[in-house]
Amino acid sequence: MPDPIQTQLLDEIGRRLKIINTANGYFSDVHINDVHRAKLTPFKGDDLPAINYWSSDTITERKGHGYSYMSFSVEIEMHTKTNDRPFTDVTGELSADITIALYRDDALPKVSDQPSFKLGDMVDGLNIDTIAPQIGEGQSPYCGVLVSLSITYRVKAHDPFTIIS
Repeated sequence: MPDPIQTQLLDEIGRRLKIINTANGYFSDVHINDVHRAKLTPFKGDDLPAINYWSSDTITERKGHGYSYMSFSVEIEMHTKTNDRPFTDVTGELSADITIALYRDDALPKVSDQPSFKLGDMVDGLNIDTIAPQIGEGQSPYCGVLVSLSITYRVKAHDPFTIIS
């Protein structure tokens, strides 16, 4: 049996988040081992920069003849260290990195490459719903951003494992 649609979508999102590095033209340099799915423990200073992403709701938006339109919510948090730059500038860069990476295929990872707006034609739409800055202080100040996405796709009415593109 194939993986559930949610797993397939999260796999694709993870591949895209792993392309974020300065060599590809992004502001941040995230090592591929610092991209985590549904990490439960908080990041620590030596872990940064790092990304954590997870799914939340899957909702049936409407049903058609032989198919269902679904909406899938994903949260992506990205944190980095900051000491001397305004946190709003840093969160702007982090959210830009996430947004651009989501619209790039891992085979064409550079910021300057042609966008791929529908996760490689897996989905009907990918929308950035909210971008919320996150800051922390103390011995190891950090700055982060939480990006909320909604993804719409169609599945066969009686086969929730197959995306209809």
